[in-house]
Amino acid sequence: MKKIVVLLCLIAMQFSPATARDASAVYIADDGIKITSYAENWQKDKLEEIYKELKKNIHGEEWNYLESVNLYPGPGANGTEDGLYNYSLKKTGFFPRQDVSLEKGSRIDLYNMDSKDSIDQVARVLSHEYGHHFTIYYLSKNDPKFFSDWKESGFYNARQGMNYTEMSNDPNVEHRWNIAEIAAEDYVQLYGSSTGKRPTEVYDIKERLDRRTIDRQMWFSSASYNIIPQENMDIPLALQDDNIALYWKEVSGIRPDVEFYSKPDLSINKLKDLDNDYSMWELTWTKSSNTLGEEAIYYTVVAFGDEKTEFVPVKTVSRGEKRQAVIGSVVQKSGMKLNYYTDYFVSNGYSKLIVIITGRKGEAAASNIYNLDLSKGTVAAENQEERQNHYVSGEITNKKTSIAAFIAFITEIVEEIIRQFFSLVDRLFSYNIILNREDYYEH
Repeated sequence: MKKIVVLLCLIAMQFSPATARDASAVYIADDGIKITSYAENWQKDKLEEIYKELKKNIHGEEWNYLESVNLYPGPGANGTEDGLYNYSLKKTGFFPRQDVSLEKGSRIDLYNMDSKDSIDQVARVLSHEYGHHFTIYYLSKNDPKFFSDWKESGFYNARQGMNYTEMSNDPNVEHRWNIAEIAAEDYVQLYGSSTGKRPTEVYDIKERLDRRTIDRQMWFSSASYNIIPQENMDIPLALQDDNIALYWKEVSGIRPDVEFYSKPDLSINKLKDLDNDYSMWELTWTKSSNTLGEEAIYYTVVAFGDEKTEFVPVKTVSRGEKRQAVIGSVVQKSGMKLNYYTDYFVSNGYSKLIVIITGRKGEAAASNIYNLDLSKGTVAAENQEERQNHYVSGEITNKKTSIAAFIAFITEIVEEIIRQFFSLVDRLFSYNIILNREDYYEH
């Protein structure tokens, strides 16, 4: 997943290119997975931590197909990614008898590790890259149409591809709309380690005034899970539609250890009018609970523009605290002088709001998107995309069964023709075709 920086003020960052060098440390786990560091600040004891964190991501038989993880001190070849997943996909046979499988020896590469010193800073990227490994393994095994004709795949129905024309398997499509990236982000939400889901604390404009931090620049990265749970916020989160969790459970055979949470309703009221046409407003929202009756652990109000690529966090509230956030403007008295401060997202015209919910197990859910109009003092929920099709339980299994029966029938006919023909020339014909493909996905 390409890195999106969430800022109150966007900051340009420069990196020196990575250079080839000898490994500074190597750790080989008992199961054979090799962790290699080319970054001086990641030595052997910390490489074992990388391995342990990797194992916290829920996994199954696909684990045996991962060979190594490499840590590099600088940026990758593209200069923007924090991680890459490298794999080889094998196709055997010819139509209609063609199988797809992930070959052993996959690799995860992590970049910019010289600027990261803790597992917390790496966990989200590591989880995403392992998400590529997990999803590609099970998609190739149980939903291979994903790779050849994805609009005929179960993933297409589960992720409502018909509602989003931007969604594509074209490698040149905008990163967040690439279906492999969407699949990996689904993994993070449904199966990913809780380490990468720890919340970032955000204070509203009134709290920052009271804490005397109103003049400080604040920035948040895309690793802030309670601000941006997935790279593409134009589509539902993985837990906003139970079809998505059902699909991945049936494709992988592994049940996500998550609960579903209700959507909170957002409202607004004016707290006070300040001088010079400034006003202070209060957002409030209802409680979000899961199917067990447990309330969400955290709520984070996030503002953004129409493009949904730049996000401004407004406030984080923990369970038990008042569910409210002050927005708009505040005034600071300094002797005889009055200083007025206005929220960055208000002054820059970010008119959309959403409440991100974080559950006890790291679940991410969200309210509807609300349009904010301070000139009228209103927040109005947007109409949500209606589901046009449903992923049906057993769809993958049933489809595989019917296809297998058809293939078996055709195969019998073809094999009989081959036997009859080559009995005349008395030689054996092998009709297996093997294709290998190397590819990678970036974060």
